[in-house]
Amino acid sequence: MGPTLSIGSSENGGLDGHSWALKKSPSLACGWSLNDDDRVMKPMLFLHGSADDWALPTSCREYAARLSKLGKNVRHVEYPNAQHAYDAPALKPQLKIPAAQKWNDCKVGEENGVLTNKDTGKPFTFGDACVQKGVTVAYDEDATRKSFEEVKNFLKEVYAQK
Repeated sequence: MGPTLSIGSSENGGLDGHSWALKKSPSLACGWSLNDDDRVMKPMLFLHGSADDWALPTSCREYAARLSKLGKNVRHVEYPNAQHAYDAPALKPQLKIPAAQKWNDCKVGEENGVLTNKDTGKPFTFGDACVQKGVTVAYDEDATRKSFEEVKNFLKEVYAQK
């Protein structure tokens, strides 16, 4: 529920030879300080619920700002009050998942190709103290409708660039 959705990327060439990336409720892509900002070469769109407690929008907002400063074509859109998996109609009413792991409070970076917990200086594991449990997922019709429009506009822009 609520995985990162990647329809096209610089790695696989996208559709019809175009390269772009679309991330819905991204987590690893945004929340960790990996040494790859300079490798982002194609347009990126991040769609996020502002109430997402599984993949916090703050880290993606910061990631998008960091990429924008580097001149990258990136956009981060947040939908007010939308939870994780806001586009899944089966999640109406909301569902609380007490056992689901979240790593929102983990400060993870990359050192020599190894994901490292910046607080401990050791390789990151999902057993680290910063990993917590308990998330909420819920369908949000308004956010879903708006995100479909955002994706359509994004794709029009990307395909117009060729």
